[in-house]
Amino acid sequence: MGGLAPVVAVDGRTIGAGTPGPVTRRLTELYANLTAITGTVVA
Repeated sequence: MGGLAPVVAVDGRTIGAGTPGPVTRRLTELYANLTAITGTVVA
């Protein structure tokens, strides 16, 4: 298991707009692409 998870709230309090920002979205996309190419499939 692995991946990135955006943090949009802590202790019930919203952080920022309460949605993943552009940097988090980009990092998630890059990580997904990297693991699709170099990751190990776990069955």
